[in-house]
Amino acid sequence: MKIHFLSIVVILFSHFTGLGQTERIEKQLMDCYYQSYPDDGEGYKQLLFDYQNLLIREGFLIDESGKSYIQLLKGMVNGTHPKKEPSKLFCLESQKLRGFDPQMTIVCNQIKSADSTNYNKSMVKQIEQFAFDSPKSLARKMLELLSKEDFTLDYYKRLSFLVFCMVDTQAGINEDFQEVKDYDPDMALHIRVTEKDEVYVGHNQVSKEKLAGYIEQHALRNKSEATFVLAYNGKTTYSVYRNTVDIVYNTVSDLREKLSLEKFGASFEDLDDSLRKQITAIYPLRIVEEELE
Repeated sequence: MKIHFLSIVVILFSHFTGLGQTERIEKQLMDCYYQSYPDDGEGYKQLLFDYQNLLIREGFLIDESGKSYIQLLKGMVNGTHPKKEPSKLFCLESQKLRGFDPQMTIVCNQIKSADSTNYNKSMVKQIEQFAFDSPKSLARKMLELLSKEDFTLDYYKRLSFLVFCMVDTQAGINEDFQEVKDYDPDMALHIRVTEKDEVYVGHNQVSKEKLAGYIEQHALRNKSEATFVLAYNGKTTYSVYRNTVDIVYNTVSDLREKLSLEKFGASFEDLDDSLRKQITAIYPLRIVEEELE
C-alpha cells in the first residue's frame, strides 16, 4: 500500500527531528534515498555490496577497509589507479534498478534544511561544493576531509564508486546513450542546471517532478529526432546533475517499455537484441552536454 506523499514528509521530519543531533547527516540522506525505492533500498544496498566485491576481485580495492578506499581515491588523483576498466560501472548498474520515486528527492533534499545546523557543519556540504569541478577535484576534496572510518558509511562508498564512474564515462550516462554530432538546436529540448541547482527548461524554471513531463512530451513529439541539451554550471552539484540525467533516462526508458508492451506484448528487458533496436530507434537517448561559462 502506498503512503500519501504528505504522510511520508511528516513521518520523515518527525524522525529526523529526534535523530538530528545524534545521527550523521550522511546516514540520514542515504536512509532517505533507500526509501525512494519500493523495497526500501534493499536492492541498492545489495548493489553496493556486490560492486565493492567486484572492485576487490578486479584489483581496484584491496579489501573493504576504509584504507583501501583512500588508496583508490589517491590513485585517481595521482593518475596511478589501474589502467584497465572494471567489467561493470556502478552508474550503469544502478540504473537497472527499477521503481525509484523521484518525488522522494524533494523530501531528501529537505533533510538538509530541516537539520541545517548538522548539515552546515557536515563534510557533505563541503564536498558538494566540489562535486562537479572535476573528478580529480572531488576525489582530492574527499581525501582532504574524510578518514578511513568515514568509508564505513554507504554514502561515501557510493560517492567513491560514482567518482570512478565519472573518471571513465565523464558523466556516467547510460551505455545506450547515443552520441549526437549534428542536431537542430531549435528543435531540441534545452535543460539547464544552474550553480544554485535550479532546473530550467528553456527560460522557465521547473520543479524536478515536472521535468519528466517536458521530456516525455518532447520525446513523443519528435520520436527518433528527440534531442536533449543538458547545460550545467561548473558549480552545479553532481547529485543534482546526476538526478537530472536520470530523469531523462528514466522517462525515455518508460516510453520504451510502453511501446514494447504495445508492439510486442513483452517487457523491453525481455526482448532480443533485434527487437530492442527497433524500440530504441524510435526512442533513442540523444543527450548533448554543454558546460556554461
